[in-house]
Amino acid sequence: MTSQYAYFQVTGCGDPGVVTKAVGIDPSSCNSSAEINPKTKCPWGVMKWRLDSGEPDDASVQQHVDSILLWLNRRPSAVKELCDEYDLTLHICCRASDTFGMHLTRDQTRLLGQLGIAIDYDGYVDDRKTIECEL
Repeated sequence: MTSQYAYFQVTGCGDPGVVTKAVGIDPSSCNSSAEINPKTKCPWGVMKWRLDSGEPDDASVQQHVDSILLWLNRRPSAVKELCDEYDLTLHICCRASDTFGMHLTRDQTRLLGQLGIAIDYDGYVDDRKTIECEL
Protein backbone atom coordinates (compact mmCIF):
# COMPACT_ATOMS: atom_id res chain seq x y z
CA MET A 1 0.00 0.00 0.00
CA THR A 2 1.23 3.48 -0.85
CA SER A 3 0.22 6.75 0.77
CA GLN A 4 1.45 10.14 -0.31
CA TYR A 5 1.01 13.79 0.48
CA ALA A 6 2.37 17.14 -0.63
CA TYR A 7 2.60 20.60 0.80
CA PHE A 8 4.00 23.98 -0.19
CA GLN A 9 6.19 25.71 2.37
CA VAL A 10 7.66 29.19 2.61
CA THR A 11 10.56 29.65 5.06
CA GLY A 12 12.66 32.63 6.08
CA CYS A 13 12.64 35.55 8.49
CA GLY A 14 9.68 37.67 9.37
CA ASP A 15 5.97 37.41 9.88
CA PRO A 16 3.98 34.57 8.26
CA GLY A 17 1.13 37.08 7.87
CA VAL A 18 3.13 38.73 5.07
CA VAL A 19 2.98 35.47 3.09
CA THR A 20 -0.73 35.03 3.80
CA LYS A 21 -1.43 38.56 2.56
CA ALA A 22 0.72 38.11 -0.56
CA VAL A 23 -0.81 34.83 -1.74
CA GLY A 24 -4.32 35.50 -0.45
CA ILE A 25 -4.63 32.05 1.13
CA ASP A 26 -4.80 31.07 4.79
CA PRO A 27 -2.04 28.56 5.61
CA SER A 28 -2.68 25.03 6.86
CA SER A 29 -0.14 25.90 9.57
CA CYS A 30 2.45 28.57 10.26
CA ASN A 31 4.84 29.85 12.89
CA SER A 32 7.11 32.81 13.43
CA SER A 33 10.80 32.34 14.13
CA ALA A 34 10.31 33.39 17.76
CA GLU A 35 7.47 30.95 18.48
CA ILE A 36 8.32 27.98 20.68
CA ASN A 37 8.50 24.55 19.05
CA PRO A 38 6.32 22.32 21.27
CA LYS A 39 8.59 19.30 20.70
CA THR A 40 11.92 20.95 21.52
CA LYS A 41 10.68 23.75 23.82
CA CYS A 42 13.04 26.08 21.92
CA PRO A 43 12.22 28.84 19.41
CA TRP A 44 11.69 27.61 15.85
CA GLY A 45 14.42 29.98 14.66
CA VAL A 46 12.80 30.34 11.24
CA MET A 47 9.39 31.45 10.00
CA LYS A 48 7.41 28.67 8.31
CA TRP A 49 4.20 29.04 6.31
CA ARG A 50 2.65 25.77 5.07
CA LEU A 51 -0.16 24.96 2.63
CA ASP A 52 -1.27 21.30 2.52
CA SER A 53 -2.75 19.93 -0.70
CA GLY A 54 -6.02 18.93 0.96
CA GLU A 55 -6.08 15.70 -1.06
CA PRO A 56 -6.49 12.27 0.60
CA ASP A 57 -3.37 10.13 1.15
CA ASP A 58 -4.43 7.72 -1.60
CA ALA A 59 -4.56 10.48 -4.24
CA SER A 60 -1.79 10.52 -6.85
CA VAL A 61 1.22 12.81 -6.54
CA GLN A 62 -0.10 14.67 -9.60
CA GLN A 63 -3.42 15.34 -7.82
CA HIS A 64 -1.64 16.67 -4.72
CA VAL A 65 0.59 18.94 -6.82
CA ASP A 66 -2.29 20.14 -9.02
CA SER A 67 -4.30 21.13 -5.93
CA ILE A 68 -1.42 23.22 -4.59
CA LEU A 69 -0.67 24.80 -7.97
CA LEU A 70 -4.34 25.69 -8.42
CA TRP A 71 -4.11 27.86 -5.29
CA LEU A 72 -0.69 29.34 -6.04
CA ASN A 73 -1.49 30.14 -9.66
CA ARG A 74 -4.24 32.54 -8.55
CA ARG A 75 -1.52 35.11 -7.74
CA PRO A 76 1.58 33.99 -9.65
CA SER A 77 3.34 37.38 -9.52
CA ALA A 78 2.93 37.57 -5.73
CA VAL A 79 4.31 34.03 -5.34
CA LYS A 80 7.30 34.86 -7.57
CA GLU A 81 8.00 38.02 -5.57
CA LEU A 82 8.21 35.96 -2.38
CA CYS A 83 11.38 34.35 -3.84
CA ASP A 84 13.24 37.62 -3.21
CA GLU A 85 12.84 37.26 0.56
CA TYR A 86 12.00 33.61 1.26
CA ASP A 87 12.70 30.01 0.27
CA LEU A 88 9.75 28.38 -1.51
CA THR A 89 9.58 24.58 -1.60
CA LEU A 90 7.09 21.96 -2.71
CA HIS A 91 7.49 18.94 -0.41
CA ILE A 92 6.31 15.55 -1.65
CA CYS A 93 6.32 12.46 0.57
CA CYS A 94 5.53 8.84 -0.32
CA ARG A 95 5.24 5.91 2.08
CA ALA A 96 5.14 2.38 0.68
CA SER A 97 5.64 -1.22 1.70
CA ASP A 98 7.86 -1.79 -1.31
CA THR A 99 9.31 0.15 -4.23
CA PHE A 100 7.51 3.19 -5.58
CA GLY A 101 8.02 6.17 -7.82
CA MET A 102 6.56 9.52 -8.72
CA HIS A 103 5.90 11.54 -11.81
CA LEU A 104 5.28 15.24 -12.30
CA THR A 105 3.92 16.43 -15.62
CA ARG A 106 5.79 18.81 -17.89
CA ASP A 107 3.23 21.53 -17.12
CA GLN A 108 3.65 21.03 -13.38
CA THR A 109 7.45 21.26 -13.50
CA ARG A 110 7.29 24.26 -15.85
CA LEU A 111 4.93 26.16 -13.54
CA LEU A 112 6.95 25.28 -10.43
CA GLY A 113 10.06 26.61 -12.16
CA GLN A 114 8.32 29.79 -13.31
CA LEU A 115 7.14 30.42 -9.74
CA GLY A 116 10.64 29.84 -8.35
CA ILE A 117 9.60 26.83 -6.27
CA ALA A 118 12.12 24.11 -5.40
CA ILE A 119 11.00 20.48 -5.11
CA ASP A 120 11.89 18.23 -2.17
CA TYR A 121 10.97 14.56 -2.35
CA ASP A 122 11.09 12.09 0.55
CA GLY A 123 10.33 8.40 0.26
CA TYR A 124 9.76 6.01 3.15
CA VAL A 125 9.73 2.22 2.83
CA ASP A 126 8.39 -0.23 5.46
CA ASP A 127 11.26 0.12 7.90
CA ARG A 128 10.88 3.93 7.77
CA LYS A 129 14.39 4.47 6.43
CA THR A 130 14.37 7.70 4.48
CA ILE A 131 15.34 7.92 0.84
CA GLU A 132 15.87 11.59 -0.02
CA CYS A 133 15.96 12.83 -3.58
CA GLU A 134 16.49 16.46 -4.53
CA LEU A 135 14.94 17.10 -7.94
